[in-house]
Amino acid sequence: MESQEGDDEGTRYRVRIDPKLGDSLGDPDAERNSSRFRERLRRAGTGICTTHPEYLGITVKAGERRGEYWLQVERSDRWLPNKLARRRSRLAGAA
Repeated sequence: MESQEGDDEGTRYRVRIDPKLGDSLGDPDAERNSSRFRERLRRAGTGICTTHPEYLGITVKAGERRGEYWLQVERSDRWLPNKLARRRSRLAGAA
């Protein structure tokens, strides 16, 4: 999620929960057992929000079509400036 800038200056990001997402995360349950995969995403989202205060909410939402689900991420307005500052710091350390 850190690499996805999303909308509204990074405060919102949304991605479809499907086998392609599961493949990118290395989780075959996205195809084999989608409800277990969604529950894992919910738990991971709770952990991320607890650990990283810039993440205000990470939720799984049902879509308009049958069987369609979305992972929705809400971040504080400080997320993008902090991300850029961390990137600059890493680049300065590598020089």
